[in-house]
Amino acid sequence: MLKKSKFIIIVMVIMFIVQNVSLAQSEQKKVQELKDLRFGMFICWSFSTFSGYEWSPGVEDVSFFNPTGFDPDQWCRVAKDAGMGYILFLTKHHDGFCLWNTSTTDRKVSNTKALKGIDVLAEVKKACDKHGLKLALYFSEGDWSWSGRKDIHTSVARPETKKAQLKELLTNYGPIEYIWFDHAVGTGGLSHAETAEFVKSIQPDCFVGYNHGPQDGSDIRLGERGKPAPLDVADAETIGSAQRASFMKGYTGHKLAEFTYPILEGQKRLTMRGAQWFYSLPENDNFAASAEKIYKDYLGAVKYGNIFSLDVGPDRSGKLRKIDVKTLKKVGQYIRGEIQLPPEPLEVKQVTASSIWDDSYKAEFAIDGDSNTRWGAKEGSRSGWLEFDLGEKQNIQRIVISEAGYNRIQQYQMQVKVGDQWHTFLEGDTIGNMDKSFGSVKGQFFRLNIIKASEVPTISIFNIFSEKFVQEVDTLSLTTEIIPAASKLALASHNAQPYILTDSDWFIWGGSVIEENGKYHMFTERWPRKYGFYCWLTHAEIAHYIADVPQGPYHYVSTVLKGRGKGHWDQIASYNPMICKFNNKYYLYYVSTTHPTIDAKGLIETAKVGYSHPNWMPIRNAQRSGVAIADSIDGPWHCSDKPIVQPSGPITKLTVNPAVCQGPDDKYYMIIKGDKPGSRKRNQAVAIAENPAGPFIVQPKPAIKDIDTEDASMWYDTNQKRFYAVFHAHTFIGMITSTDGLNWQKANQYELKSKEVLFDDGSILKPDRMERPFVYTDKTGKPLFLFFSVKKANDTMNICVEIQ
Repeated sequence: MLKKSKFIIIVMVIMFIVQNVSLAQSEQKKVQELKDLRFGMFICWSFSTFSGYEWSPGVEDVSFFNPTGFDPDQWCRVAKDAGMGYILFLTKHHDGFCLWNTSTTDRKVSNTKALKGIDVLAEVKKACDKHGLKLALYFSEGDWSWSGRKDIHTSVARPETKKAQLKELLTNYGPIEYIWFDHAVGTGGLSHAETAEFVKSIQPDCFVGYNHGPQDGSDIRLGERGKPAPLDVADAETIGSAQRASFMKGYTGHKLAEFTYPILEGQKRLTMRGAQWFYSLPENDNFAASAEKIYKDYLGAVKYGNIFSLDVGPDRSGKLRKIDVKTLKKVGQYIRGEIQLPPEPLEVKQVTASSIWDDSYKAEFAIDGDSNTRWGAKEGSRSGWLEFDLGEKQNIQRIVISEAGYNRIQQYQMQVKVGDQWHTFLEGDTIGNMDKSFGSVKGQFFRLNIIKASEVPTISIFNIFSEKFVQEVDTLSLTTEIIPAASKLALASHNAQPYILTDSDWFIWGGSVIEENGKYHMFTERWPRKYGFYCWLTHAEIAHYIADVPQGPYHYVSTVLKGRGKGHWDQIASYNPMICKFNNKYYLYYVSTTHPTIDAKGLIETAKVGYSHPNWMPIRNAQRSGVAIADSIDGPWHCSDKPIVQPSGPITKLTVNPAVCQGPDDKYYMIIKGDKPGSRKRNQAVAIAENPAGPFIVQPKPAIKDIDTEDASMWYDTNQKRFYAVFHAHTFIGMITSTDGLNWQKANQYELKSKEVLFDDGSILKPDRMERPFVYTDKTGKPLFLFFSVKKANDTMNICVEIQ
């Protein structure tokens, strides 16, 4: 009997050991599965989305929650493209509003007017399954809607309600990877140990974490506004606050570390109005943490085996903000290795200045990496210098400087110290936001010598790099906005309206816009309606229009260029304008043509007949491009004595539709159209000049070779480190890109826009022709507005759409 008892005990011990080993292996497998998710989207969407505040007590009517375009598929699609493995979804905030179809309360999303009968969490789950994402949940333990609370920092005890809600969440929506419990307003009457036990009783594999408070039963160490770190590190920086870290320290039950922060986290946190975890306010719609910061934190998560939940709050419509979509797309490209992080700046051991305004504008603020701080020279100064000591001799090839929008510098030198002498290796007139690469320069001491400034010189960012940076993959993604329906008044009245410029006496075509002294100047071609549409070749002139904002309305100021008559290369008409400013001078590129014998009567006859008139092709093939130069935007304009570019290489017969910009090497790049050799189709070639006045030399390789296109508009984007050009093809407005201005390829967003005009009342204008796209950018080359010309029946107009 004794032997049998011993045998039974031994078997039980073995079974206990095996069971515990099995449990440990199962638990470790779950830990690894969560670690492998790495990166997720934390979605905070509730009453606070509409209040603009982080916490929103006192909301009684659930229809305060009023989205117009709930789109969980977009959330999950963007998350997947960003390299994310899961969605962490807010099911209930402290206000007690439930984002699922609960039976525990009427304060639920399915009772709202906007989403009546819809279970938002169920839709999120469907979208997760569709895109291969796992689902985790956020849940506020306390609840202001439970009567009897003392203040917004407490909640009465309702443990049975808390259990009932958790049971619904853990029973009706499939496997839940983990639950992120928010302890901000208390436990709700169920301790953390009891909460964890209850969760495990329904879903044993669901991990549990608490953002603060006792950690009893916690599987995940939560770092609210935290940073990546090893599991055994629980300090204020890692967890996000000293108070929260005090709860985490010493607890040995954490199996995994998570950290999270809102995409709105960053330099503006202390000054930003509105919420950050939820959608904030429209004034913050263009602010987000950089893709580079997010990717670096992702790398930290991978390094330490953490998971990283980036909070991205959908807007009031129920969609992710455009800037969030754009940022996360770039993060995904980093994660997949499609693009590389830009190089880090060299460490500056010491920086000194010629003078400072006061201690709020010290020299070191130029190199602290914070765009909200800056060096400023002493009051009244109009020059100055910053000297940088790298600690040892190093080769540098690139500098990045920002004047924080003040743009006061009018002449500068970059210098290196050789012996006791300063030698200039780079100089120019303006800085603004400058990213300049150059041949390798070796030294320990470098100096920015500001020779002339319009006001006290100030520098916010100064970085020195040992290597150049060229973005390997184009990441630019643009969205064209819809035009207000009120602007359609221009179509009926032929009077200028915001977004649309038209005229009852003139055909309007091909606008190019520049900003000067707070006004927006459009140079556009126009020709008289009385001679018919085809008199653009024979009677066009270039007119100057002005507006207070880029969208207009634009008002006529003067005619600046016409055909100059016999004896000139630009004898007949002036058209296809492109306005640029280089080195404080204005360059108006344009097209004209000649004919040896034609008179005024012959021009009218040619215009009225059009393509089939015998004079048409001789005039057409004589078209050339030139430039008019002025010291003021108001002129006077001095025209080039001869064309500045001649057909050769990939283009023959003519040179028309010039687009010019300055590259990072200070050369001037032009895309110019001509005929494709041996074909009736068109080619667009690249031409280069040392001077904006030319001559421009056509390069052997065309910019676009496989599609019949024309009307390029070109710019250089200092953020992307790329050239871009838009053009029109037969059915769309397209975009190409280049890192060197010579070798062009399809852009990430090759088909930028279809050939139609959308209005916010739902109507659509489908033109007979849609041509001459022009992109207006800021000083860094960021696209802001797209202009183009359309013809519908016997009307023409220049149209402006905003770009996001």
